[in-house]
Amino acid sequence: MIIDLFRYRFNHFLQGCVIFFGVIWFVGSACVKTPPTPLETLLVGVVSLDIKEAPASKMSQLTHNGLLRLNDQLSIDLDLAESFEFKPPLTYRFHLKKGVRFHNGQELTAEDVKQTLSSHPLSEKIEAVTVVEPLIVEMRLKAADASFLSELTSVKIIPAGGDVTIGTGPFIVESLKSNEQVVFKRNENYFATPAKLARLIFRVIPDDHLRGMELKRGKLDLLLDPGPPSLTKSLRNDSQISFVSGGGMPTTSLMMNMTQGPLSHLEVRQAILYALDLATLVEYRMAGMAHPMTGLLPTFHWAYEPNVTKYPYDPVKARAMLTHAGYPDPDEGGPRARFQLSFQTLNDRDGSGLAYLIARYLKEVGIDLKILPMDKDSFLSHINTGHFELSSFVSGARPEMESLPQGLRGVYQNSVLDQLMDGARKEMDRPKRKEIYSLVQKTLAEDLPMIPLWSEDHVVFFSHRVKGVKSTPDASLGWMVEVYKE
Repeated sequence: MIIDLFRYRFNHFLQGCVIFFGVIWFVGSACVKTPPTPLETLLVGVVSLDIKEAPASKMSQLTHNGLLRLNDQLSIDLDLAESFEFKPPLTYRFHLKKGVRFHNGQELTAEDVKQTLSSHPLSEKIEAVTVVEPLIVEMRLKAADASFLSELTSVKIIPAGGDVTIGTGPFIVESLKSNEQVVFKRNENYFATPAKLARLIFRVIPDDHLRGMELKRGKLDLLLDPGPPSLTKSLRNDSQISFVSGGGMPTTSLMMNMTQGPLSHLEVRQAILYALDLATLVEYRMAGMAHPMTGLLPTFHWAYEPNVTKYPYDPVKARAMLTHAGYPDPDEGGPRARFQLSFQTLNDRDGSGLAYLIARYLKEVGIDLKILPMDKDSFLSHINTGHFELSSFVSGARPEMESLPQGLRGVYQNSVLDQLMDGARKEMDRPKRKEIYSLVQKTLAEDLPMIPLWSEDHVVFFSHRVKGVKSTPDASLGWMVEVYKE
């Protein structure tokens, strides 16, 4: 098997890690008996409190609410809005829930919504916000925009006056130590069912292995940053730890420059996909915590189209297609390659590791891959200007398909697809929009400007004492109101 050598070396490395960390664990356990964490408090391990990174970027969901929120299919659910309706051609009317109060005791009104939107980037898409009644607000858009409601879910309502720390959410920030921890206390006056726990403590532990060890030792109740796949697999196999997992938003794909060389031939692009054993790649590279993709969207997405052209692992077929495309085997199974492609990647462990695995699969069908690791700025410059042949990229699944990945814009031209995407952006009727997205996915599966590899699972590890934990595609934290400990 192609990755046997990788697996052999990795296993020996892992055995050494197990021995090393096992010694530390034994010594620590022998010296200290960790008392159980308080019953009314949840201790959560995170890699940082940087709001530009998950899960810190999701913490506002604990303290604030929006008019709407995303559900597990990335569809729209009500939050502070009791209901809403669309008034063609460009106006949304929202009816607010009655009796909702901010943490400072002030009652939520339409004026709060209006002032919140006035200072939010989404206001660039809005022509006017009108307070119709104290609990009714209207938004008139500048142009038809199918993604507007999805984007509105990111707007967290604050009281008129602009105090961004005050929300309507189920928790209130009690204390904050920068780069150390943040403590949330339960909002006893929450408009919905109050949280079951009195406190949440998010503790910063940057080291992946140390976070895992603290969970095993009982010093943490839950991990929102499980770390790399190797550590995830170790935690998953530990009988003392529970976990939940489900489809997540990060997706990994390969981009192909269709404008020149071998990749300008459809059969070559098809052969590359036939040459990749995605199931084995997912199991080895992602420790099984991901799902192979068949198109641009993961299977849990509301607009996912299952009936697209598929390319199951078949290296024999890949070789035949390469020959038919005009690239015969030059030495009948010998070491010479049919042709060479360059593969731009980030010069980190994740990017380079994936590139070398892809290279081994492609070598089996006669394609030589020249791997070009580079720093982030150089990498993005090459991708965004189309100066690449083959490259991997990670992106997040979105509620709407507003556009194709940035790197494809200069290397893939399809006027029919452009018209479909433009139509979807303007189509306000969701069932009709789903039909358009279906055609987009089928077109991409036929043209193959990119190869979807997998969508990562969202995994949460926790102590057996913790109940009510949930995995969500967008790694949201709203489920924490239901968590309790035994």
